[in-house]
Amino acid sequence: MQSSPNIATKIFIFIQEIIETMKIFLGSIIPAFILISLLIMIGVACDSNTEANGGETNNNGQANTTKGVVWLYDWEEAVAEAQARNTLIMVNFYTQVCPTCRVLDQNTFANEEVGNYLNKNFVCVKIDASRSNLSRVYWVPGVPITYFIFPDETSLGYKLGYASPEEFILIAQEALSIWLNEFKE
Repeated sequence: MQSSPNIATKIFIFIQEIIETMKIFLGSIIPAFILISLLIMIGVACDSNTEANGGETNNNGQANTTKGVVWLYDWEEAVAEAQARNTLIMVNFYTQVCPTCRVLDQNTFANEEVGNYLNKNFVCVKIDASRSNLSRVYWVPGVPITYFIFPDETSLGYKLGYASPEEFILIAQEALSIWLNEFKE
């Protein structure tokens, strides 16, 4: 049985979320000494993604989904694959400290039906919005945000926030329908 995070871990995660929100919405970076002071006061460093997913993470710290979506983590690789397959790219922007991103991963992207549909019809790539300049190319007002991108790297549309597995499949079906009926050669 998995134990729940202790209070220090919850405080640490909460402070990380505040810092990330300030960086995204205010465009400012909190000086490192303030962050270090907060971490020393809390006295704990943990990776909540590792705890929540039985220790399984990829090299970006995000949860691996074994029966769900198969992710790429390199934009150039995703574009090359989409161009080779002549299909849409689905890019999910997240941050390490976003609780809604973790819920989207655990509930929607780990869903077998969602994984089967997306893996068959899209090139799926996951991008950390706080570490990638790609979040400046595509408007990322907050995370999670999932874009549907043409193979030429122009945007078809996006979904901001959480979506249940059923809702996400409907959104993906609509994006694919637009691609197949109006744009694909």
